[in-house]
Amino acid sequence: MTGRDLFGVVLRVAGLILVVYALWNLGYAFFALVGMPAPKDVQLQWYFVFGMLSLLVGVYFLRGAPHVLRFSYPKRPDPSNGEGA
Repeated sequence: MTGRDLFGVVLRVAGLILVVYALWNLGYAFFALVGMPAPKDVQLQWYFVFGMLSLLVGVYFLRGAPHVLRFSYPKRPDPSNGEGA
């Protein structure tokens, strides 16, 4: 397993954690809206905002985060093919 593969696994695990966190936030906000007692100082719109952002980033990470992988592990020129200096 290469370093790139291992980094991809770490990204996917982080994505899974973010998705679970997002589902908890969205579920809490939904149940608080439909009548579950909630503390008075809680602002539910932030649960929706953080839930949606966490869900989007988590799904992106679960799909492999190709932009992050390309940034972290760029292709190096192969000197045997005459590429690079």
